[in-house]
Amino acid sequence: DALSSLTLSVIVGVVVTLLGIAVIGVAGGMKSASLSEEEKKAAEAEAKAKAEEQAALESSSAGSAKSTIMENPWEFLIVSAAFVASVLVIIFTGKD
Repeated sequence: DALSSLTLSVIVGVVVTLLGIAVIGVAGGMKSASLSEEEKKAAEAEAKAKAEEQAALESSSAGSAKSTIMENPWEFLIVSAAFVASVLVIIFTGKD
């Protein structure tokens, strides 16, 4: 039965994902335990600087993406329609 095999696939996928999250959590805990307080503070400062840099980059690129769409709205509409059409083809030509 197709539904039971799909259900089994979803359950296996969820279990593998949860196991991966658990392994990463344990590894992070081990890494944190092995760092000194100075190293932890330095890592936090570095992460904060990277986050601020990423936020600045995202805010500057958001304006350029919007202006690009507004410069050529037909291209945006055509690409969007092609994307929606490809998703519909995948949905409606799937196995029953």
